[in-house]
Amino acid sequence: LEQASALINLQDKGEFAAGYDELLGDISIRQGNVEAARDAYQQAINKMRADGRDVVTLELKLNNIGQASHSVRHSGLDPESSQNKHSL
Repeated sequence: LEQASALINLQDKGEFAAGYDELLGDISIRQGNVEAARDAYQQAINKMRADGRDVVTLELKLNNIGQASHSVRHSGLDPESSQNKHSL
C-alpha cells in the first residue's frame, strides 16, 4: 500500500487528478489513515465539482469513512501486514 501511494504521488495526474485523489483516499483507508483519506476524497470532490462531474459516489465514500476504517480495524486484517500488501 505504501508503494502504491508513493507511485500515485509521483505521477503527473493531469486530467485524471480527481481519480488519483480518490484512489489515494482508498489506499489511505486501507492503511487506517482516516484523516488522509478524508482529505484525498475532499480534494477529489472539489476537482470533480469544478469540472461539472457527478460526485455522489465520492460523497458516499467520504460520509462512510468512519465505518470503513472501523471495518478494516475489526476485520482481523492488519492494514500494514505484509500478507495484505501482496494481495493487491
